[in-house]
Amino acid sequence: MQYSLHPAVQKFIVNLSPELQTKAMRQLSLLEKFGRLLPPPDSKKISKGLFELRVVGRVQVRLLYGFVGDMAVVVHAFVKKTQKIPRKDLELAHKRFSEVA
Repeated sequence: MQYSLHPAVQKFIVNLSPELQTKAMRQLSLLEKFGRLLPPPDSKKISKGLFELRVVGRVQVRLLYGFVGDMAVVVHAFVKKTQKIPRKDLELAHKRFSEVA
């Protein structure tokens, strides 16, 4: 399965540390390989149509994505600092996904 990155997500990944960039790219390759079948803890459904790709380490990074046909579309990325996903991050992800879905 192919994936596509929103331009803001591309910029986010480029600005990560080399270690986190490598981990993020590894998770994206898992998404590419397994698609909708990628199981927890790597991927988790977070709301209707949206999933989170988990990049774990000292710094927790989340890549939010959904599926459009046979493509995974990564619409938002952020550094996770709290237990729950902040509402503004979820709203932005839903807004961007609705623009491409």
